[in-house]
Parts: sequence; structure tokens; C-alpha cells
Amino acid sequence: MEYVLVVLARKWEGENQVVFVLKNRPAWQNGRLNLPGGKIEKGENPTDAAIRELREETGIDSRRMALSGVLTDGDSKIHVFTTHTYPTEKLQPRHGETEIPEWMNVSVAMNDPRLIPNLKVIVPMV
Repeated sequence: MEYVLVVLARKWEGENQVVFVLKNRPAWQNGRLNLPGGKIEKGENPTDAAIRELREETGIDSRRMALSGVLTDGDSKIHVFTTHTYPTEKLQPRHGETEIPEWMNVSVAMNDPRLIPNLKVIVPMV
């Protein structure tokens, strides 16, 4: 199975911020903070999947994706992308999206107990 994660960053009032998504699915992520992302669909390349997932979960349409790395975990492969946006860009997930995106200062997010543990390594690296 292949997945994408997107580190959407901005500088706001002197702080580095990243969008995290308060997840409600799958069950193991319910109530946890993750990055925008998801499965790569059949016939889709990783960059297109990252653009699609970011747009669905945040409303941000960024085509300036940079591949930061590829992680493997057993049978899974995770493509990690980074992109930036204007500081005033509003988060507006697609209609019907039940997960909640929010800008968070990186320094605060790294200490949030809801953060999925591997992001404590991934986010500071990119």
C-alpha cells in the first residue's frame, strides 16, 4: 500500500506553522493529529495524490510539491511532500469532510499528546 503525507508550512508572526488534521478515521487515528494525506489511488502518481489529498482536506490547491523523502514500514510506502502557502490562506476542506485541519506552531505541535508519534521525527526533518 502506498500513501502520501503533506507538510503544508507557513511563517506566521515569526513562528513556523504547519497544518495538522484532527482525524476521526481510520479508528486508530481517531482524536489524533496527523498531516494531510492518504492513500494513493489506482492510476495516480504520488505527486498527484499529494495535491488531491491536500485540496480535499484543507482546500489549499498547491501544485508546488517537493518530495522530501520516502519512508517504508513493512508493506507500506509513505511519500512525504512539502509545500508552502501564503500566510493568510484560509483552510476550507471540501464539503462533507469530517476531519478538522488547523494551523499549529511547530514547537507546540511537537509536544501535543494527540500527535501521531512518527511525526515528531518527520516534521522537524522537513
